[in-house]
Amino acid sequence: MTRTWHKLFDNWAAAEKAIPEAGIRRATVDGIKVSLIRYREELWAVNDQCPHMKASLGDGRLNGFGEIICPLHYYRFKLSNGQEAENRCDDLEVYAIETRQDGIYIGTY
Repeated sequence: MTRTWHKLFDNWAAAEKAIPEAGIRRATVDGIKVSLIRYREELWAVNDQCPHMKASLGDGRLNGFGEIICPLHYYRFKLSNGQEAENRCDDLEVYAIETRQDGIYIGTY
């Protein structure tokens, strides 16, 4: 499967302006609803729907362990790989983020 890259921001300053530190913002990329997260000066992208009951993770919050927490049942997913902390449901889809000279991109399939 070939990854398709989509430009999110022109530069890091634009990403910082759009998403505060430890912030979550929803976006639609190539028809896919994603949550964009800025955490510890990195940008992450995950599917916006919790794999458990499809709640929007854009309404969730982050904890100090690099996890996004679902607002419905408080399932915790690692930003790095999407794994649910207690293996109670399927893993969350995580999208690749790439910084290039001309901007910051997300990779989708």
